[in-house]
Amino acid sequence: MDFTIVTVAHSVDLPLLKLQARSLNRYLARDFVREIIVVDNSVDTSLDLSTLMPQYGNLPVRVIVASEIAPRPKGGWFVQQVYKLLVSRHVWTKNYLLLDAKNHLVAPLSQPMLQAPDGRLRIGQQSYFRHPLQRYLLRCCDYFNIDKSIVNGFLPTVTPFPARTYLVRKLLTHIERNGQPFMETFLAAKVTEFFLFGTYLLHLGHRLEDHYEWRPWISDGVWKDHNNEVIQQKITHLSPRCFFAVHRRAYQNMDATSQHMLASLWYERKLFDSYRDAQRFLRGCTMLYGT
Repeated sequence: MDFTIVTVAHSVDLPLLKLQARSLNRYLARDFVREIIVVDNSVDTSLDLSTLMPQYGNLPVRVIVASEIAPRPKGGWFVQQVYKLLVSRHVWTKNYLLLDAKNHLVAPLSQPMLQAPDGRLRIGQQSYFRHPLQRYLLRCCDYFNIDKSIVNGFLPTVTPFPARTYLVRKLLTHIERNGQPFMETFLAAKVTEFFLFGTYLLHLGHRLEDHYEWRPWISDGVWKDHNNEVIQQKITHLSPRCFFAVHRRAYQNMDATSQHMLASLWYERKLFDSYRDAQRFLRGCTMLYGT
C-alpha cells in the first residue's frame, strides 16, 4: 500500500468533509491506500468526530490536531498550506494524496489513476501565463533561483495533489537548515505549497517529468467566480473524471437549475440515499456558505 490520503480541514468544513468521507467509503479502492489522515486545523471548535467518523465506514482514519504538527499562528489560507507539507512527517507511505475538504469522489479511484507503471505520479499540467496566481510561482522561482519560463507549464495549484513523501520531507529539511521553523519561513516568503515543492525539485536539478507523468487530470470543480452556465457545463461534462469539487463560495451563485443538477449528480453517484437527501444537504451548504 503506497498511498496515504490527507485532508487538512477546519470545523466550518465539516459538511464538506462528511461528503468527502462518504465518497471515499464508496469509491476508494482499498488495496493501495494504507490510511486516511485528517488534520484538524480548527481555530476555536474542533471537528465533530462523532458525526464525521461513521461516514468513513471501515476505512482506516487517523485524526491529527494541527497544533501537534506545529504551532498554529494566524494566517488563514497560507497556514492551511503549510500543514499540507508538514504533515509529510506523519505519513508512513511512499506517496500521499492531498485533498481539500471540498474534493469528493463521484466515481471509483484506483492506483493506476494516480501512478504510472514506471512509478511516476500522474498529474495534470497547468499554464500560469497571465494566471492570477502567477506571482506566487515567480516568488518561488526567485527563492530557488529558477528560470521563470516555467510559468508556461508547471504543476497545478489545486487538489487532488499527489506527492512523494520523502521529497516533501527533504524540502522541509532544506528550508529549516538555518534553524528557522518551516512555518515561519513559508509565511514570511508569501509563497504557495505546490509551487514551492515543484521549484524545489528543479532546484535539486531534477525535471518535473522525473517524478510526474503529465496527463489529463482526474478532477474538476466549481469555483466561486463561476456563473451558472459554467457550473452546469462542469457537471454535464464531468465524466471520465472521478473527483469533483465545489468551492464553499460557489453555493451562493447557483440558480435552481444548477442546484438540481448538482443534487442529481450526488444522488446518481450514490452519495445520498435519495434525491431529497441530496437537496437537503445542498440547502444546508447554501445556508452555511452562501452569505
